[in-house]
Amino acid sequence: AKAMHILAVLIAGTTSGTPDYPAAAQWFQLAADYGLGDSQFNLAVLYESGLGLPRDLRLAYKWLSLSARSGDAQAAKRKAQEAGQYLAKGINADVEAWRPRPSSRLINDARAAGEAWKVRAGQQQAVSG
Repeated sequence: AKAMHILAVLIAGTTSGTPDYPAAAQWFQLAADYGLGDSQFNLAVLYESGLGLPRDLRLAYKWLSLSARSGDAQAAKRKAQEAGQYLAKGINADVEAWRPRPSSRLINDARAAGEAWKVRAGQQQAVSG
């Protein structure tokens, strides 16, 4: 999920030339679906501004709320500042029912993957030894 987020940042950034917001939005969406707060925040910004995605304030508020719930201080501050605007328009976030996509700890945690590899390597040595 972190790699997806970093790729999205690179695609959206100016270091690669012209930003490709539609492609960045796709990668932010994938990482956000796994619960990565930074991607949730960036996805909210893209939905709010209409960069790379159709402008959708309901989805912007949803992703901003989820990012704030995951502990992103910037998202929490922005949500508090803009909540009145969203609520005045009758926009409620679909946050309570949302659950992140399940992911393998071995894929997203290098330390856990290394320990699992050591265990597997020890088991292979025991079988061949």
